[in-house]
Amino acid sequence: MSIALLDQDPQQSEPRIGVPIMVPNCKKGRGCLDVCKMLERNCHLAYVETKYDGQRMQIHVDLSRPFDEQICLFNKKGVDSTKRRAAVIPYLTFWRR
Repeated sequence: MSIALLDQDPQQSEPRIGVPIMVPNCKKGRGCLDVCKMLERNCHLAYVETKYDGQRMQIHVDLSRPFDEQICLFNKKGVDSTKRRAAVIPYLTFWRR
C-alpha cells in the first residue's frame, strides 16, 4: 500500500484532458496497522492505493479529436509517452467496438 499525505484538497483543481495529474509523493505502508498509525499521526486527508508491479500510466481520452489523436499517455513523471508506448493503444480502444 502507498499513502499520499495531501496538503490540499484534491477537489480544488479540475482535471483537464492533455494535462497530466501529478502523483504526490507517497510513503510506503508496511501493513494495515502501520498505515493506520501513519494516518492517525500525520494527516487529515490522504489517498491510499494498492501498489502493483509494473509501470504507472495515465491515460487521457478525448473522443472529440481525430481518431489517431484521441489517446494520450503520460508516465509517472507527467511526461507525454504516447509515441513511446504506442504499442498499448490498440488495447485501449475497447470502447469503440
